[in-house]
Amino acid sequence: MSSGGESERDDVSLHNFSDDDGDDNGTDQRYHTNHGFVTNLSLLRRHFPVKELHAFGDFPHIQSMTDKDWVQCGRDISNNCYLDTLSVREGVLDDRTMTSFFQGLTRSSSLKFVEFIENGFGVAGVQRMVPFLHNSKSLKTLFVNENTIGSEGFNALWRALRDSPIEKLYCAICGINAIEIDMDDLPKQLVYLNLYDNDINTDDCRELAKMLRGGKSTLRDLRLGGNRIDDEGVAILASALQKNTSLERLHLDENEGMTAEGLVLLLTLVCDISSIKATLQSNHTLIDFGDVSIEGGDCLRNDLSDHITHVLAFNQKVDRLVCGEGKVIALHL
Repeated sequence: MSSGGESERDDVSLHNFSDDDGDDNGTDQRYHTNHGFVTNLSLLRRHFPVKELHAFGDFPHIQSMTDKDWVQCGRDISNNCYLDTLSVREGVLDDRTMTSFFQGLTRSSSLKFVEFIENGFGVAGVQRMVPFLHNSKSLKTLFVNENTIGSEGFNALWRALRDSPIEKLYCAICGINAIEIDMDDLPKQLVYLNLYDNDINTDDCRELAKMLRGGKSTLRDLRLGGNRIDDEGVAILASALQKNTSLERLHLDENEGMTAEGLVLLLTLVCDISSIKATLQSNHTLIDFGDVSIEGGDCLRNDLSDHITHVLAFNQKVDRLVCGEGKVIALHL
């Protein structure tokens, strides 16, 4: 299964306490080691300008840390005003450790990128994070991929981020199957939401449609690949996107319930040829649906996929204000 961008950090600028001996992208691999973790933890405790802290479950120091150590680690991060990247991965944070860690980590004035991937915490772990999320005024990107937070954890996380400056939220492979979207809780600056490889279904599409239909939506990229979305779910999303002018990417790849009928709905969304008026009122903002073709699939589905690709490429190349006119000229005149 695809984690839908677990390692998508191309647009995240990483810096280190030392810029010497780093690789070409500026990331010093020394700080991805046990020694690097111990060194940086000691430095940030003394308020040195440490920019990154990386911890993995196989680090000996991590394995020897007590609950008290985790509380102190959280406090050290809270009290440091330089740290902008925190990555804790692969079996480090279960619900118990989250309780201790976030007893100390209650705020941050500097963290922009937080990554808690494949740790094993659930709803209780998310609940322990809430005060930190409320008091982190610079947080832009949050990864919680491959944790067992489920629907309850996602919904709690969503509410906690209401007044956050969060821009990108990754919740791939989290067992989510019952989303609740309250427009009053919509993170006001959210532009990217990744829900790859969950159990998103038709009812969840209705909830997501609230966000896509509402005038408050700032979302530009929604990743829903590898879920249980069928043609009915596609119809709900397509209807919500008819007048949406913010969303550019809606990834629907690897949804086995979507048939050629779903592809027709997507094609009609971006290029309705039933009339000149319908063509003009099509969605001219969307530029990417993910890979909705099927290797070895039937000719109809592959043809539809090709047509969709062509229209989306046209949307991307042509200014949205004149895109509709271009489609009319190409199709009706």
